[in-house]
Amino acid sequence: ADLCGVSFEAVKSSIEKFKPQTGRMEKLAVNGKEAYLLLAKNPAGFNVSISAISSDTRKKDVYLAINNRISDGVDVSWLKDVDFSPLINENTLSFTATGTKAEDAKIRLEELGAVNCTSYDDMKTAIESISKNSSGDVIYFLANYTALYETKELLN
Repeated sequence: ADLCGVSFEAVKSSIEKFKPQTGRMEKLAVNGKEAYLLLAKNPAGFNVSISAISSDTRKKDVYLAINNRISDGVDVSWLKDVDFSPLINENTLSFTATGTKAEDAKIRLEELGAVNCTSYDDMKTAIESISKNSSGDVIYFLANYTALYETKELLN
């Protein structure tokens, strides 16, 4: 910053004011608990988000919302290509799956050895459940395209 003639205070102030776009590691508070909303639209995006989530060593609960609407792509067989295994460890206390493909997401997690998985057809019920029952230090809300905006609206 000094080389460009920008003061440390100006840089610090800008960083403190920065607000990421919806779903880009957007920090929220859910029932007084730290939470993050992440958008993932395909296996590569999911894997990057999963890597970020798994790098957080705190106890966590994970919400996974998968829809297969036209904007998402009707065929979500790519869900098999997502590597959820970094999340399946002692630091992830629960998984809550929701959306039009909630059961597919739950089955995929269980195939990889995840326990304490629940699925809900209704996103509102899923959010109420994870918000009320989370025993971790942080909640991660991971959603594909149309599920992201539904989740965000319900969290507000």
